[in-house]
Amino acid sequence: ALPLRESVSLEQGATSVINPLAASAFVEIAKKGGHKAIVLSAAASSLGRMVNRLASGEGIDVINVVRRDAQIELLRQQGASIVLNSSDSGFDEALRDACHQHDVHLAFDAVAGELTGQLLRALPSHGKVTVFGALSFEPPQVTPGQLIFENKSLDGFWLGPYISSKNLVQTMLMWRRAQKLLSTDLKSNIRAEYPLEDAPRAVEEYVSQMTGGKVLLRPNA
Repeated sequence: ALPLRESVSLEQGATSVINPLAASAFVEIAKKGGHKAIVLSAAASSLGRMVNRLASGEGIDVINVVRRDAQIELLRQQGASIVLNSSDSGFDEALRDACHQHDVHLAFDAVAGELTGQLLRALPSHGKVTVFGALSFEPPQVTPGQLIFENKSLDGFWLGPYISSKNLVQTMLMWRRAQKLLSTDLKSNIRAEYPLEDAPRAVEEYVSQMTGGKVLLRPNA
């Protein structure tokens, strides 16, 4: 169990584990690898916005990939300077140009499917795509030539094993830092709360607009 600081509200506490720790992990991985820039898909999500805020504080540029123009504006309002729409006809070329201009060799992909291959193709030689989700509900589509002739690679990220690989002190330090940032860089926007008996309606609302903030269930509402 991870202890919750008294200064953290129950609402923020309910959203304090998966996204905040994953965002912290991505930035930590980038820093340890000496990366000055990364690519991030599904960048308008709560997790994506957290990564942007954390990365900015660490001097890491983020090339953001989204699916809709409205999401571009959302990220730019937050201060993101590079946001690309994967639905645009010139996306592949724009992504490649951005990756080579910023010397990006690491991408975090929440979508999988065709997008994984697009990300890998856009990276320079020795680039790597880390898949941490499958929003497309499709397997990553990567050609062998990218792996064989361009020395590129593909791996996965799962928060549970990542945390388990740390010792107790490292885990508690990571958790302590995350909680300090829950009101700023790691804050989750909460747009609605429902009693537990209205769980189906809560799920419907969240699915209808997943970038509009979190929906919480209250057992005793």
